[in-house]
Amino acid sequence: MSEQSAIICLPDDRDTTGLKKPLMLQPMSGSPLLSWMVRLMRDSGYTRFLLSCDDEFRDAALACFPASAVTTAGPEPKASDLRAFLSQAEDQLLVVTAPALLGGKALGGVSEAAQTAEDAGMLEGCGCYTVSAESIASVMDAANFDLGRFASVLGTELTEADGAMAISDPGAVADFQTIFKRLRNYYLYADGVEIWDFDNCYVGPFAEVAPGAVLMPGTILKGNTTIAAGAVIGPNSLLENAVVGEGSTVNASQVYDSTIGERTNVGPFAYIRPGCTVGNDIKVGDFVELKNSTIGNGTKISHLTYVGDTDLGERINLGCGTVTVNYDGKSKYRCTVEDDCFIGCNTNMVAPVTIGKGSYVAAGSTITDNVPAGSLAIARERQTNKPGWADQRRKDGKLK
Repeated sequence: MSEQSAIICLPDDRDTTGLKKPLMLQPMSGSPLLSWMVRLMRDSGYTRFLLSCDDEFRDAALACFPASAVTTAGPEPKASDLRAFLSQAEDQLLVVTAPALLGGKALGGVSEAAQTAEDAGMLEGCGCYTVSAESIASVMDAANFDLGRFASVLGTELTEADGAMAISDPGAVADFQTIFKRLRNYYLYADGVEIWDFDNCYVGPFAEVAPGAVLMPGTILKGNTTIAAGAVIGPNSLLENAVVGEGSTVNASQVYDSTIGERTNVGPFAYIRPGCTVGNDIKVGDFVELKNSTIGNGTKISHLTYVGDTDLGERINLGCGTVTVNYDGKSKYRCTVEDDCFIGCNTNMVAPVTIGKGSYVAAGSTITDNVPAGSLAIARERQTNKPGWADQRRKDGKLK
């Protein structure tokens, strides 16, 4: 499939719709409508985009595109903007002047939804045109040049027969949200993804799920999330810009801007915050929170633990209630635990601190100094027993 170019003019239609932001930026299944438009165009072979919009909406609109594939212009593209873009375009390009969805495999089935859309009156005035790049170049220096008007007069408007469907009001967004959510899941299922509940699984426009993966009810995949074959996601899990390796599970947990390796089990009720790299054959159990940390292969963090700004080596065991104390009220510091360490329950490691390879830390310790390799660190008050104390207190009536 050859690379193609598209110009998207984002209209400020707030006065018409009564919404607080343009219709193209309204959410549809958790992502802006423009994201779905771009995904469908990419699946139809469009790889270069020129975005024309007001500065007010620029950042939100740019987030809907692959960063390397889009350039921007003002609400009325200047000849200089168009000239640079057209110099690398094929003869025919797409000009989009209104919210519309075009056919593409990743969401697929647009033609199957066309009758529903037609019955709802959504197919009038699509606002998508194929236009000759040469014809645009010949008139774009004119003082009164208007790209949208030019495309509507001399371009060829796409129709429902081309798999193009206009979305002219918020009600249409709601209607298409249901249609496309199910179609998105259907085509993943047809490609070999096991989906337990089509109505309760949300896969965003740029999420990728490999054949052989399993998506359970309540799964939400946002941003540039990638799920490998054999991974099981859910139930009730939210992943955004996450990578999950083969054979791993994410059960009733949330993962943001992080990478999870192969055969790693996350959850239930784990929270992986941005900046984490979790390796292979790892357990991140219930009520564990990770933040900006690296976790080496074979390490176990089974429950009730906070690991922040920390580098954990391989084959480490963190006991229940372990906390890396990374913040002094002003600055963040890193903690390092080297390979093959055993950290006892209810241990505080006050960063910056390093636990040397193969060391043990006794339960209940608060570690403030580095621990040499192969050592046992004990940092707690020595136990004191007072025989007969409780019996005497009861005898004196001071205890029940």
